[in-house]
Amino acid sequence: MLSNPYRRAWQTAEILQQEAGWPAAEPCDALAGVAPATAALKLLERAPSRSIALIGRDPHLSALVALLLAGPDATVQVKLEKGGVMFLDCLGNPAPGQARLRWILTADILSAVCHDRS
Repeated sequence: MLSNPYRRAWQTAEILQQEAGWPAAEPCDALAGVAPATAALKLLERAPSRSIALIGRDPHLSALVALLLAGPDATVQVKLEKGGVMFLDCLGNPAPGQARLRWILTADILSAVCHDRS
């Protein structure tokens, strides 16, 4: 699981780790929103898994997801609130147009799930 280094994203990653048993997040500066989506894509291309959880914020993360879902020439509108998470499956190695969106959860939904289980 990759996360941008900001506080709200790390809180989301911690919820997924503690409540759902996901592996610990790895910091990913390429998801911090200062680099183009293609920089994060290069990192994902080296990922050992075809399932990807991305935690970050708009507009950068939505641009990366649009690239993965539809490729560089297509337009896909995806909105992710601060602290939200998107889960993608790739049809092969992560590459433009080779992913499908499995789900999106907002930070509010994750917090509610966490509190309901307490």
